[in-house]
Amino acid sequence: MDQIIHRVVLVEDQPKDAQLLKTYLEQQSGFIYIATATGVDDAIDLIPRCLPDLVLMDIEYGNGNAFDILNALTPLSFKVIFVSNFPEYALTAIKFGALDYLLKPLDPLELRTALAKVVQSSNVTREQLRISQSIFIRSAILGG
Repeated sequence: MDQIIHRVVLVEDQPKDAQLLKTYLEQQSGFIYIATATGVDDAIDLIPRCLPDLVLMDIEYGNGNAFDILNALTPLSFKVIFVSNFPEYALTAIKFGALDYLLKPLDPLELRTALAKVVQSSNVTREQLRISQSIFIRSAILGG
């Protein structure tokens, strides 16, 4: 089975944190870094143009927060993992369908585990597609 490559956009306003995320991400098989947005307006513009499969995002920016971005881009066409200094936003993140909520300073093992959730959810989707195709082909052959 071919490996799915997940396109990733970062939304992080701290250059050091963005570089660290990018470095960790580049060490993971099956993920490709696309771009970094540094704030709300930048992310709202960049994400639809890049069409990522996954967005790794901080919570607070100088001009708003991650939920402003997600509200502007609803319905979401990508998965989200939050990487934040603020544990108090975790429940809200879950309500937005976050796959994971990681706290800074980022632990590379926790990021690897979170990225495995992305792969797992993609494998489920791929299996569902395969089953649907099989059912469609079978019904076409049987005329029905």
